[in-house]
Amino acid sequence: MNVDKKTGLIHDWTLICRNSAIDKDTGALSIFNIIDKLSVNRKHFEDHFQKKDQEKDFIVPADFEIITMWSKKTKDELSLETKTELLDPNGESLFRFSYNIVLKEGKVKRRNRSKIKGFKVTGEGLYTVNISIRKDEGEEYRFLSKVDIDVVLQQFDEKKPL
Repeated sequence: MNVDKKTGLIHDWTLICRNSAIDKDTGALSIFNIIDKLSVNRKHFEDHFQKKDQEKDFIVPADFEIITMWSKKTKDELSLETKTELLDPNGESLFRFSYNIVLKEGKVKRRNRSKIKGFKVTGEGLYTVNISIRKDEGEEYRFLSKVDIDVVLQQFDEKKPL
């Protein structure tokens, strides 16, 4: 849990998963297949860059979700903008997006689900999802929290069924 000292917004947690579901009747969130490590086929990764007409980026063709829980201690309305950015092990930005957080008067919690199509891999190592916020559009983003994913290039036995 991290608290933004300027606004009092609390970042309770962020995680990355394959998918989630929200119950229509209760609003309960179910999270499936949380990801903290991603194993990538080393042969496919290396072969990708050997092909002449191949696009330069290696994308793991899977859907992911980044889910964040926000809260506040006051009952006053709070409105902010958040930026989520994925960095590779060398600190290169692979993608970023932003969205608004509005915690209306009397509401103290809010969650956000962002769906991501594919995961760009530049090599083996620790990838970081940084969460930053700002109150006003002209203001600089303030770092609030991060979550890491360990990407491993692994040799798979192609003869063995999964």
